[in-house]
Amino acid sequence: GATPEAIDELEDLVRRMDEVAYKDNLAYARLNYEFHRKLYSLSPWTVAQRILNTVWELSARTRFVFLQAPGSIELSQAEHRAMVEALRRGDGQELERLVRTQKERAFDLFLRSLADGAGHPGTASAKPTPGSSESANGSADAAR
Repeated sequence: GATPEAIDELEDLVRRMDEVAYKDNLAYARLNYEFHRKLYSLSPWTVAQRILNTVWELSARTRFVFLQAPGSIELSQAEHRAMVEALRRGDGQELERLVRTQKERAFDLFLRSLADGAGHPGTASAKPTPGSSESANGSADAAR
């Protein structure tokens, strides 16, 4: 569950992401991955955890496009802080709304990038993000 220690860990991950934002996309992506894995692990619904983890693994391209969008890191970090605060207050409905909104926005951004040709396979922006299950050649990420 969402123990005070688990919430503190999430808060520390957000702080660490703040430190590397716009300086080191690889470090930011890995910390973001850790944040979401930790957040999802707090759910008592193990089937939902497996589904979320599978979706996360398959959505590497959306995260890469998301990192490139102006203002996306600031907005994402504000959402991460709000998620931590919702957990701290025990507000599951607000937490669910924040996670859903963030995922919908990332997916919409990805769809727009496809329409613009930026996310089309074979272009530089189609590369998966670090921390995903894919690498540039499609093999398992060695860092996992």
